[in-house]
Amino acid sequence: MQSNESIGKLTNAQLKTIMKYIYIFFFWIGIYTAVAQEDTLYVQQAQKVKDLHQRQLKTYTRDYIVNAQYAIYQEGKQRRIFYPDRQTFKVKRDLAFIYGDYQEKLAFDKNGVYYKGYFFPSDTASFQVLDYIDGTYYEDGYIPTEANSYVWKTDNGVYLDTEKIEGADPGTFTTIFSKSHFRYMDKNAFYSRIEYTTEEGRKAYKIRKAGDVDKSIRLKNEKKSSHRERSFHKKEKEYPQGFDRETFVRLSSFFGVTFYKDKNLVYIHQEGKYTPVKGYDVASLQPAFLDLFFTDKDNVYYNTTQLIASKQAELLAVYRGDRRGWCGNDTTVATNYYLFKNSEGYWLVKIGGGAFVEFLGTEYNLPINQ
Repeated sequence: MQSNESIGKLTNAQLKTIMKYIYIFFFWIGIYTAVAQEDTLYVQQAQKVKDLHQRQLKTYTRDYIVNAQYAIYQEGKQRRIFYPDRQTFKVKRDLAFIYGDYQEKLAFDKNGVYYKGYFFPSDTASFQVLDYIDGTYYEDGYIPTEANSYVWKTDNGVYLDTEKIEGADPGTFTTIFSKSHFRYMDKNAFYSRIEYTTEEGRKAYKIRKAGDVDKSIRLKNEKKSSHRERSFHKKEKEYPQGFDRETFVRLSSFFGVTFYKDKNLVYIHQEGKYTPVKGYDVASLQPAFLDLFFTDKDNVYYNTTQLIASKQAELLAVYRGDRRGWCGNDTTVATNYYLFKNSEGYWLVKIGGGAFVEFLGTEYNLPINQ
């Protein structure tokens, strides 16, 4: 007859097995990004299918895509190719988390600022975001889409999105909180923010000079706002057991999942726990294209899933797939579609509810707007 202790051990083992399958289930329905939180994870193969090309793909997601020789900014039906300094180019992702925007419109390299792929030469040390403006509109009849705006400045000017605010002094231009209709001021003038509706029925804004500043009263009823650049990345207080401190580096982070590596292993940090991952070529593994995509000398990966060969790999476009509706009973799994090219040809990858790959051949007929 089994003792209570042995029964307890058996029960714990069974529970661990059950939890493993629960995590795997969550991953395949698109909720959990890693396969499981166990002692070690292993890279999985994407599922090969033959029907992804049948999906009509009309709209791009909002993304900066970074390839080896060039970068892309895409949004809606627009796609812009540009050529930043690849060694210093970096998308400013922390603004999305600070403002709850999730629209990564701003990026930098050593030469200046990029807003939605448009280049503004400047000293990036002088860059500052002054204001964030909601601009919700509805697209395709029912899908809510954010068209938010930033007021920002560098040493060369003050901008609302890509429009330069004429006459504004970047050294003194700031946001103010006032009982009046003024929203901004510099050493010379007050400025108003004007709301209007575009021809497409979208809410939009412009900023115009509203009057000269009377220096005797300029600060009497106006309180200047303060803005501090801050990062959403938290310094981890703990490290994986047995890691190599000299070679331990952060690879990528997105929505609470952070990848690290040292000379021996790759680690996922999630929910306060480091989990080693095996299956990559650690020495050559590096971030690529978008968050949680990686390449090594052999393959392209999404998170812990192997997709295609990495030789001459480029990510050409990301298309919007399914989205969950506002109804609480909607069980639709959110998906995106990724068009890749490598030395073998073209590939379409679907992420959401798992990872699926289809080889399209040496030619493709998916829509790419230039």
